[in-house]
Amino acid sequence: MKEDQLSLFNLADYARVFDIEPDDPNSKRCKICEILKPLEEFPKHRAHADRLDTRCKSCIREGAIIIRNLKKISPPAPELCECCGNQSHDNKSLRLDHCHDTQEFRGWLCDHCNTAIGRLGDDVEGLMMAVSYLKKAQIKRNLRNNE
Repeated sequence: MKEDQLSLFNLADYARVFDIEPDDPNSKRCKICEILKPLEEFPKHRAHADRLDTRCKSCIREGAIIIRNLKKISPPAPELCECCGNQSHDNKSLRLDHCHDTQEFRGWLCDHCNTAIGRLGDDVEGLMMAVSYLKKAQIKRNLRNNE
């Protein structure tokens, strides 16, 4: 499928192509497009229990196109992560961070910060919940130490 066709792609039509029952053990739902697809539509991923990526091949391709286009128009990557201020932890280049809803460039992050933000929901609310949790734990620790 060509790059300009991806945005015109009707996901509902795509779902009808497969005619899959929801409880079919040979199928899986993509976490991006949320379409139930045959397992062949998911690339291998050794870190997951089922050894398959959670994103279908089409969504991975579309995501790669978005990142490639953003890299063309974004400012050059700085030497340090714009979140923690450290160099990349894996001695690789910083990752391009973008909003998954608007596809807008946000900044350059090390892999640790990029992964952490994503796992906390990729939004301020998720980060604030984590901050609140850490503050509560700190208060409990201080109370125990003062007893």
